[in-house]
Formats: sequence, C-alpha cells, structure tokens
Amino acid sequence: MSVRSEIDSKKAELNKMGVISFPSNLGAHATLLIFKKYKYRSPGTRALNKVSSSTLTQEELGSAALLLPLPREIKDSYSVKISEFEQGMFGDAISQGGNYLGGDGTLDTNAILQNIGLPSTQALVSTATGAAGALATRFLGSRTGAVGGAALGAMLPGNGNIATSIEAGAGSTVNPKQALSFQGIDLKRHSFSWIMAATNPEESDKILNITNVIRRNALPSYTNVGPLKRAFLNYPSTVDIYFFGIDQQYFMYYKTCMIDNFDFNYSPQGLAVLRGGKPAMVTVNISLKEMDIHTAEDYTDGNPEALGGTIGVGNSGGRDRQG
Repeated sequence: MSVRSEIDSKKAELNKMGVISFPSNLGAHATLLIFKKYKYRSPGTRALNKVSSSTLTQEELGSAALLLPLPREIKDSYSVKISEFEQGMFGDAISQGGNYLGGDGTLDTNAILQNIGLPSTQALVSTATGAAGALATRFLGSRTGAVGGAALGAMLPGNGNIATSIEAGAGSTVNPKQALSFQGIDLKRHSFSWIMAATNPEESDKILNITNVIRRNALPSYTNVGPLKRAFLNYPSTVDIYFFGIDQQYFMYYKTCMIDNFDFNYSPQGLAVLRGGKPAMVTVNISLKEMDIHTAEDYTDGNPEALGGTIGVGNSGGRDRQG
C-alpha cells in the first residue's frame, strides 16, 4: 500500500469513528486533535504522544476529535529556568562537598561546616561566643551592655561601608564566585492557527461544529452538589496532538495539553457571508499549554546510557561554577 493510500485509509477510518475533518478535500498532511475528559496524573508520568497501531481506537479518541490541516506554524520551544547568583567562597566550598542529605533525607549541617573548615555546630557556637567576648574586651575594655554591643556591631564587616573601605584600602575585593543555578523548566506552550474557508453550505456547517467542539472542551462545566446548584466548576478537557503525513520524529512530539486561550475571527479579510447568512471564512486560533515538562529521558528511547550514565542523588549537577 502506498503512503497516500495508507493515509487515505486512516482518514476514512477516523471519519467512521466520528472524527470531524476539514476541509472535505483534506490532503495527506493533517493534524489530529483528540479531546478527552480531564483525569489527574502525577507530574512526570506523561510520555510523548506517539501514534501506534493500537492508539487510534474508538475508546482512545474519547468524546471528540478534529482532523485539520497542519497549522501555519509548527514551533518547538523550551524555556529552562537558569538563575544567576553570587555563591561566595563558603558557597563554593559547600557545593564542592556534593550531597549533604542524610539517609533519612535530612540536611547534615555538621558535614557542611566540616567541609568548609569549621567545627561542628555546638563547637562553632561556643567558639563564636568566646571570640565575641574577647573582641569586646579588646576594643571596649570592661564596658558592657547596650552601648558596648552597639559599638561592636558598628565595627563588624558589612556594617555600613566598613568592609568596602577595607577592600578599597587593600586594592582587592572578595571574589563573589558568580554561578548559575538550575531552577526547573517551564511547561511548553503552543499556538495553532487555521484559516477555514467554506466552499459550500456543508463546509460552513463543519466549521460551526469545529468551533463548538473547541468551546465545549476548552471551557469548564458546572457541577451540582446536592441542593447547591452550580457549586463547582469541572476542569476543561485535555488535548492530545498528532501529525499525519509527515515523519513526526523529524519535527516534534507533544505531551497532553489544555487550551488556555482561543478565538474565532469571522471577518479575517473583511466580512464575507454565504447564502443563508453563514460566514465564508473563519480564522481559528488556539493556544495550548502542556501538562507535563519535557526531560532528557523523553528523548533517549528508553536507553539510560544515552544520558551519559545513571543519574545519582549524590551528583552535584545543577550548578555551573565560574571563577
């Protein structure tokens, strides 16, 4: 069977399952949007949507599906959250020590102190108390109380311009150890747009059905609770996106989405009306947000070695130190 014959066969199969397709002469390249009732899944459990021989069943198609031309723009965009911060000498030393989580998941503060050359927490408090007392005696003699404490505080580096003045006199400053910190990755966003021009009244009806399918699945619905009418709002439907007629691995794969914005323009080139008062042309724009982030594991085909080895808890990845 030729590629075109296989595509035509699949489209005919989809039409039998109630999929609304547009236009009537839809070519070999198409976008399939499958709307499903919302169902919660834990973050990180959704895989890329890929068509398989058993995917497109009546059950899989859910309550509604649209088969439309490929959108005018297919764009794959990722937003990784990387923040810049001043790590400082102590921060650098701490990061070099690696993992400080104990077996029970608690933070081992003593290990952190020891790694930067300081004693345990208890010894540190004792040492700091003694040092403060000695410093007060050195500069203030036997004077104590609020006045002495205020004077001591005024001498400490970082108070006012004391530290800056010392650095200016020495002609050098503490290396801030600029570094990058990985804070996560944003959920991907997508925008699709189609210009739908009706050539006959039947296609006008299909455009109406398409816009209503989007409305019904992108908007919430009410739920009654006993005598309380419209007490809650049900989540809108989710959307699975597939491409036909192209090798999708050379483009991109989607994860399950929800529509967060949509609009229909009934006069994209000025108002044009067919016989019977139906619009001759409608522009459909939808904006979607995926419900799960993309990670490197999504692109290894199940081979962890493609990541360069197994990722362990003790790895100090996530920061790129500079300076």
